[in-house]
Amino acid sequence: MTRHLFIDLEDTIITPVMDGWFNTHLVNVQKIKDIIAQFKPDHVHVFSFAIWNEAELTRFNLGTRPMIEAALKIKFGAVPTVDGDIIPACCKVMGMSTDVVDFQEMSNFWGKHEAFRLNMRNQFKNNKNDVQVMLLDDAVFNEEFTWPDLKVKGSIVNIDGVQSDLLPLLKDFEYLEDVQREPTGELYFRHDTGDSTVKENETIAFFIEEELNKIGFTLIERYIEHDTITGYIVKC
Repeated sequence: MTRHLFIDLEDTIITPVMDGWFNTHLVNVQKIKDIIAQFKPDHVHVFSFAIWNEAELTRFNLGTRPMIEAALKIKFGAVPTVDGDIIPACCKVMGMSTDVVDFQEMSNFWGKHEAFRLNMRNQFKNNKNDVQVMLLDDAVFNEEFTWPDLKVKGSIVNIDGVQSDLLPLLKDFEYLEDVQREPTGELYFRHDTGDSTVKENETIAFFIEEELNKIGFTLIERYIEHDTITGYIVKC
């Protein structure tokens, strides 16, 4: 089975694009990382009403896409535009002309939830193999669906209802006072080692990681200096 994960942008993975694509900030990073770890998608795509046309797509690719891909450690596949891809796909399934449907009408008639379902029916209309799709969005209701005729199973998940609080799971970690939850949901670790050498701190970091492994976590992106060890804690 091939798995496709579709991620909305505004209020799902980034703040609203009010001041341009270069001035957005990440949100819900740890939640989405957890879902990626559980769902194990073969492909990750964007499905957002914020990318209206090719001009907005270019700005997204230059201003925001690299930041998201680096944070999630993925590469996006499809990044459809509203005018060029999403509306035409909806209209094909509904047997309507794109000339009579604009963005506002699509938002009123179908919204993100139904627009995603229509796009999936169009995308996999000639599907021959089992496929599983998932949409993460902040403006949908939770739903699971199965289309036997298309060999498609799907789920639509409201990101606001996803719980991702790993901090309580670290209650037995000896260095808990050095762990802080970032605004993105990630767990940032800092340990002050005083006047140790870098080599001594490498040994300390190895010991800390061993202790984390015992309770199902690990230390990544770690940075070792002569007086501190920093990094991010993630679930193994």
